[in-house]
This record gives sequence, structure tokens and C-alpha cells, in this order.
Amino acid sequence: MAPVIGITATLRQDEASVAQRPLGRFVRADLDYVEGVAGAGGLPVVLPPVVGAREAEVLLGGLDGLLLSGGSDLDPCYYGEEAVPELGATIPERDAFEMSLMDHALRSGMPIFGICRGMQVLNVALGGTLYQDLPSQMDHSVLLGHRQETPKWQPTHEVEVDGGSQAAGIMG
Repeated sequence: MAPVIGITATLRQDEASVAQRPLGRFVRADLDYVEGVAGAGGLPVVLPPVVGAREAEVLLGGLDGLLLSGGSDLDPCYYGEEAVPELGATIPERDAFEMSLMDHALRSGMPIFGICRGMQVLNVALGGTLYQDLPSQMDHSVLLGHRQETPKWQPTHEVEVDGGSQAAGIMG
């Protein structure tokens, strides 16, 4: 049977419905993540950030792995900092949900893969910190463009993999 992989989703404000429903929001998962998991032989399951810590643990019980997707900034309170003015939008429900997922997934030894924001959540869950805004907090000469201008599938920079890491073992 195919491994069941949970993919975190985000909450978005539905601008078209704001006039009719002041709190019009919807759950969104990037289809690229879903297709990527399915294409690799997994059964993708989208996890909406609308449940609490107890429900997150129950959800993980039915999964074989977790993919933390990209998206908004993580609230700096999770790594002990106050927000800088340049910090982007945060989504409190998503932050709480994903940090709860991380707590349970790490304790159970579940395989976790983070993409963009997901890697940041994984880093913070393991005790790391983040730069909240690279342009204002780092030397500009070492920065790559944050938003990729070319199609997502087109490589735009190299990635160096540590020879002794699990990633190196998987990739050969």
C-alpha cells in the first residue's frame, strides 16, 4: 500500500466574499505538493490548520510521513523574538497547528520533509532561530532572490548536500 503523506495547508482570506462574509476564509494547498507526493508513489492527504493539538496528534496517527509546505512567515514568538517591522504576514492558526504537528511527529520519529516555510518550522521546532527579514537583517551581498521569477520546476541555484547526511544517502 502507498505511504500516506500529510501535507500542511494554509488559510487564506477570500477577498471576493469579504463584503458578504466578513470572516470569509478558505483552506489552500498548492497542487504541486499534492502532485509531487502522488508522483513519488505516496497518497497525499491535505491537513487544514483548523484543529487543536489533540486533533493534530490523532491526524498524525494515520500518516506515514509529513510534508510541511511553504507559505507565510512563522511568528517569531516561537523562537523567542519580538516581530521586526519588516516581518511578513503570519497566520496564528497555522503556526500553532504546525508546531503541534512537529511536536508529535518528532516524538514519534515520523519522517518529515520541509519546503520553504516548512524548513523554517522544522528548524524552529528543533530549537533554531530565523532571520525575520533577510534584506534588513543580513549583508545584501550574500542574498539570493527570495521569490523565484522563473517557473518553480526550473532550478535557479545550487544546493550543497553534506556527504554524510541522510539526504546524501537517498540522493546517492
